[in-house]
Amino acid sequence: NLLRKGVPSERMTLIPVWADPDVVRPLAKENAFREAHGLTGRFVVLYAGNIGVTSCLEDVLEAATLLRDEADIRFVMVGEGVKKAALEEAARGRGLGNVLFLPFQPRDAYPQMLAAADVSLVTLNARSALTSLPSKTFNTMASARPILAVTPPESELGQLVQTARCGCVVPPEEPAILAATILELRNCPARLREMGWNGRSQLETRFARRHCVDLYEEMLRALVPVGVSEPAAGPIGSAGGVGVARDGDGSG
Repeated sequence: NLLRKGVPSERMTLIPVWADPDVVRPLAKENAFREAHGLTGRFVVLYAGNIGVTSCLEDVLEAATLLRDEADIRFVMVGEGVKKAALEEAARGRGLGNVLFLPFQPRDAYPQMLAAADVSLVTLNARSALTSLPSKTFNTMASARPILAVTPPESELGQLVQTARCGCVVPPEEPAILAATILELRNCPARLREMGWNGRSQLETRFARRHCVDLYEEMLRALVPVGVSEPAAGPIGSAGGVGVARDGDGSG
């Protein structure tokens, strides 16, 4: 986008969003989160984050409708947003007992929530997919759970998932393909484990908090002219700090 607007490439530094592998880490799937919400022994398809206009969760609801007779599959949607009420109403109208809506979870429960998933959804509609890369992508990778990305394959999200081999990509507005992919993944536990650990490995190498913060430091040091003394470090959020915008990830 910036290149198309004429910004020279040498004036750009690309630093990815990160997750902290010491905070979000691989944990047991059968845990307190599953027990608290009646998910023990189920195949859990988790969405955690903003339930808004870019998330195309209508596709997920359509897939849940197609899979309503698969007794062991549960769709869990955690978060808030402008589309939540309409999705809840649609699920009730269809009598979808396989869909569970939950509010944002406490931060200390977040790692267990991610660990409770068999597969985690990261969804973007076609209009938003070329300008957005949700932060939930990296927390899912940190949790060693595979990503089921509903996004155009050519998007940044789609390319990341395919290159890292940490999940599957389904195009938006293809709920039948989404449902078929969920059934396929349910029947391939070894593949799920492999994709999950592929994601964790990529997170530790390329998208860990410490690594990405080091990249910020390198960039800022390169901008300081030689011979200029460094100011005393101030608190995070003080004037002159670097602002980072991140989307919701299902915690509050």
